[in-house]
Amino acid sequence: MQNDKLSHVSFVSRLLLGFLFIYHGLVPKILWLSAVEVDLVSLSGLSIPASIASPLAGIGEIILGCLIIFFKKSNIPVYIAVVTLCLLFFVGVSSPKY
Repeated sequence: MQNDKLSHVSFVSRLLLGFLFIYHGLVPKILWLSAVEVDLVSLSGLSIPASIASPLAGIGEIILGCLIIFFKKSNIPVYIAVVTLCLLFFVGVSSPKY
């Protein structure tokens, strides 16, 4: 019984985490490039324009979201998500208003 509940919680958690990465890669980066994304790319110091860097990052996020959802036996995509989410530290330091 306990193992069944843990399996269900793990499935729902992976599904939601994967959906969040897919949504955040698709909507503000590919479909409608948000001003926040453009600002963050310019703050990063990359010489790549935001119109190129943001969609590439969005594709990466979509791939990571799919890996999280479909590779249920592997924790590697989840660990990659943890490292990726640590980039939020960059946002907090470079632009606290976000």
